[in-house]
Parts: sequence; structure tokens; C-alpha cells
Amino acid sequence: MDSVKKEIEVFDDALSKLFYYLKSHQTWKSITDKANIEIDRTSLTILHIISKSKKSLRVNDIARILEIEAPSVSRNVKKLEDSKLVKRIVNEDDKRSAYFIITKKAEEIDKKMRLCRQNISMNILNNWKPQDRAKLVDLLNTFVQELTNNQKGK
Repeated sequence: MDSVKKEIEVFDDALSKLFYYLKSHQTWKSITDKANIEIDRTSLTILHIISKSKKSLRVNDIARILEIEAPSVSRNVKKLEDSKLVKRIVNEDDKRSAYFIITKKAEEIDKKMRLCRQNISMNILNNWKPQDRAKLVDLLNTFVQELTNNQKGK
């Protein structure tokens, strides 16, 4: 049991360092500079959520996914709309309700950011053995799935 506890402590430290790196302002600035775009994290997250959705989303849908209050999402979506990064589609059955889709301009921003992140990963993983890269991907996918299951109480 002690060896498992020690492994979990080391894993938790590594995970904390990874989260800190991914969330740091310096990392964000580096990626957006390399991608040559200016966008805040929340806006990019919203664009990514809409982009990955198989359907157009309402503000409440986005808020539920992000687990934040709808007024906060509404303000961010308004900024995105003003910047021509999302398009509002009014619900014909209920004119007070609107759905949002991303524009071509937003697709380009999302693509640039994704390629920039992938280039960073490629630079890091390029010298790894193919089986080690495959193992990392497999373990990360398993870990994320377990986190998701744990969060859902499975």
C-alpha cells in the first residue's frame, strides 16, 4: 500500500505541474503569439465547444458544458458575435431564443491554435519512441475516461 501511495503522490505532483503549465499566462501568451492571434481563453474555449458540437448551441447549452453561469457565457458570446466569430441564428419558433454557430473566421482561429499546440507536442514527442508515444496517448485517454466516469459517479 505504501508504494501505491508514493506513486500517487508523485503522479499528483506531475499532474499539478502539467495543469500549472497548461493554465499559465506565459504558456497562453506563447501559443497565441506563435499562432499570431489575439483571443482570450474563455472565448477560444467557447469557440471550441461550438465547433466540436454536432449542432448549433444556445447560451444555456454552453454554460452547462462549461459549468458556469449563463450571463457570463452570454457576455462572452456577445463579444464573439461582435468580432464576427460566431453567428446568431434566431429560433423561428421562439424569437427570444437563439443558437450560435462559428464562422469561417473562427474556424481559422481554432485551426491555428490547434496546429500550434500540435507543433509544440511534436517538438517534445518527436524524439520519443513510437511505442512510447502510443502508450502515452492510450494512458491519457484511459485516465480522462476514468476521470469522466468518476465525475459522473460511475
